[in-house]
Amino acid sequence: MENLLTLLTKYRQRQVHLSLGKDGESLSVKGDLKGLSAADKAELKTHKEALLAFFKEQKAAKQLITPAEPTAEAFPLSPNQQTIWMHQLMDPESLLYVIPVVYAHTVPGLQPDRVVEALTAVVQAHEVLRLVFEVEEGQPQQRPVAVSAADHLTWVELAHEEDALAQVTSHIEQDQQVAFADLAGTPPWHLTVFHLGQDEYRFYVKLHHLIADGESIPQLIQELFKAYELQQQGGTYQYDGLQYRDYVAWLQKQRGAGSAQSFWQEQLGGYVEDFTHWLYREEGRVENQEIEQTHRFSTELSKQLRAYAKQLRLNPSTLFTFAYTWALRQYGRTQDMVVGIPAASRSHAQLGNVLGDFVNTLPLRAQYTDAATSEQVLRDLQNQYYQVLEHQMYPFEYILKDIDYTQQATQPLFTCVIAFPTHEKLGRSDDAEMTLRRHQAMYPLTCTVMDFEDGYSLVMERDPRYFPAAWVSQLAEAMETVLVQLLQGDQPLEALSLVSGRNQIQLDTWSQGPDTPMTPSTVV
Repeated sequence: MENLLTLLTKYRQRQVHLSLGKDGESLSVKGDLKGLSAADKAELKTHKEALLAFFKEQKAAKQLITPAEPTAEAFPLSPNQQTIWMHQLMDPESLLYVIPVVYAHTVPGLQPDRVVEALTAVVQAHEVLRLVFEVEEGQPQQRPVAVSAADHLTWVELAHEEDALAQVTSHIEQDQQVAFADLAGTPPWHLTVFHLGQDEYRFYVKLHHLIADGESIPQLIQELFKAYELQQQGGTYQYDGLQYRDYVAWLQKQRGAGSAQSFWQEQLGGYVEDFTHWLYREEGRVENQEIEQTHRFSTELSKQLRAYAKQLRLNPSTLFTFAYTWALRQYGRTQDMVVGIPAASRSHAQLGNVLGDFVNTLPLRAQYTDAATSEQVLRDLQNQYYQVLEHQMYPFEYILKDIDYTQQATQPLFTCVIAFPTHEKLGRSDDAEMTLRRHQAMYPLTCTVMDFEDGYSLVMERDPRYFPAAWVSQLAEAMETVLVQLLQGDQPLEALSLVSGRNQIQLDTWSQGPDTPMTPSTVV
């Protein structure tokens, strides 16, 4: 099966898309067909039956999710929800899974009472906004309850205040410090609407990750405006899509189904432990420390990286993933490592508009040998990336069980994550009017690659107990160094260096492993 995924990726990179024909029995080949050689056509003919079998299996795995009848009965948590629930149970005051987002909107004549009516309609239609979390017979469950939308909406009138925006910022900064205290009694979400004057508004949405992911929040605001506009026109808001409980029921049937189980067993077989097991750790929380650092690329370098990726028919994310893993590999002095890549896990056609938590952080294994060349490794990495995303609907918790990762209790499969926001292209990097900062890191280290019009930015989120600020800054600089070297053309991996001079001495000191722990005093 791995060979088939590699074959699909190869043709996808050449803008040739293979799929199951509409009749369910033929092989559909679309895209840039002029570039197909006689050898390519012969290859496709040789693998035709295997490809058809693969596509049919994939279609069966993505069978229609059957909506359940409306009910007030409780239902189990999804695997990812179970993980979040356990973490929250161990630290009820944790803000780790609180998601705050602010949207700026210009709305002529927005009426507060109509907003309440629209929100009521949306809450009634989407069960996930009425869920509370409790324990029944020793197992966590989620149950829909009666909800008054007005209790979850605050309207703040600032139209005549000179410092309206400053007051919004102050309110949000304070509110971000407040956790959802009663998950068993009240659905964990709230909407605050700030009226700044004229037709200018700020919509501040705060939800718990148990009921939403990053894609759910803009969807919620979109549904709210849809309901509002329909009411203004004398219509009625309706939603006939799936509920989150339908997804959970479908997900429970996926364990061991299709090819996902064998794929992950092949991908992660023989992996021992995360390379950061020796890193510095400080017991307890580290208070009052910035956990985010930003490293900006110049506009010119960003243009060169985009052009280089296009030239090699690579996704730019492949370049950054390589730079991240290569730098971590050098720092950790390991030939084998796994990083996490968050996936939306909404590839099933029926899940696009469903509110809820679908994010699945998948393991990507990076194994590099110095004898390989940079372009060969980049193409192999992109192949692997596509293969991993082909199985993004398979929960990470199932993967751990399938590979029998026995060290999970003491050492996670990975501690470092690289993320690429999936929303539309961002504006300029200095356009942000309000930045919401996290106060706790989701993972020990996360590198989020932001694609702004004026260049790339790396947002490095760290857990101070694991990674000192100076080390993370050095890592971001090393990533840029690697990317600049890639632009020089195909070359042996052993020719890629991260730093030079005094910084090389520092790097050597930091990467000595357990005998030389990476403590703050080590940072020069």
